[in-house]
Amino acid sequence: MKEIYDAIPQHCFERDTLRSFGYLARDVAMALSLGLAASYITWLPHPVLRFFAWILYGIAQGMVCTGLWVLAHECGHQAFSPSKLVNDTTGWIVHSALLVPYFSWKYSHAKHHKATGHIERDMVFKPKTKSVKAAACGGHAEMEHSQLMELIEETPMATLFTLAKQQLLGWPAYLLANVTGQTYSKAAPNTLNHFHPDSPLYEPGQRNDILISDLGILLTFTALGFATRTFGWDNVFLFYVMPYLWVNHWLVMVTFLQHTDPALPHYRGEEWSFQRESSVEPL
Repeated sequence: MKEIYDAIPQHCFERDTLRSFGYLARDVAMALSLGLAASYITWLPHPVLRFFAWILYGIAQGMVCTGLWVLAHECGHQAFSPSKLVNDTTGWIVHSALLVPYFSWKYSHAKHHKATGHIERDMVFKPKTKSVKAAACGGHAEMEHSQLMELIEETPMATLFTLAKQQLLGWPAYLLANVTGQTYSKAAPNTLNHFHPDSPLYEPGQRNDILISDLGILLTFTALGFATRTFGWDNVFLFYVMPYLWVNHWLVMVTFLQHTDPALPHYRGEEWSFQRESSVEPL
């Protein structure tokens, strides 16, 4: 690994706090500008025009907020600033505003990077092995049923349904139920998520940070509740929920394509190495 690191120019490891905050200020300004522009959509004379204007706003705001999501992600990697306090404070605020439990995601994501492509240790997009699928099917008839379902899942309608389910629910399902994540047979089902302080996803010493992550989510929900009472649920949906769904879409699409391509191998036990994983890990 030292040879790999030595081959990377040293300036690639430099972190500029002022420049990072410049990127953050730029994205926040863009998000606020889009929100201000969207407040004039009601002035459009025809409902069809208003409908398409809101669609365009949701797409554009979703892209901008995806940039904010990525900046907070870099805070989790300690790449935003040389200061851990600046990284964690900034990441916690930005990710909490996007309903992401900052420290919880930071810790599980770090484990993912440490074991990407490792069947027994990777934290997300863990593929089911043939033996696992066979055990789930049981007898011969169940296996034939499974093979039939594999044929059906390639049809356009089944693909569309799976895609819609994945893009709308994939990210919340991962956070709330560890869907596609590593299995923990001895863990209590109610702890297998990114919000329980005693989740097997984390080490005992990280418990307080998980609670701080939960506090950030609670504060955001409180703010959304206040906004709903003040401005109405329809405005909260248009200004916040719709862009939020687009952020989830981009996040899931990018990570899904990165980690599930058939050309990306997965290894067991001693077959896996960090160098081997680094040669195929795209992000």
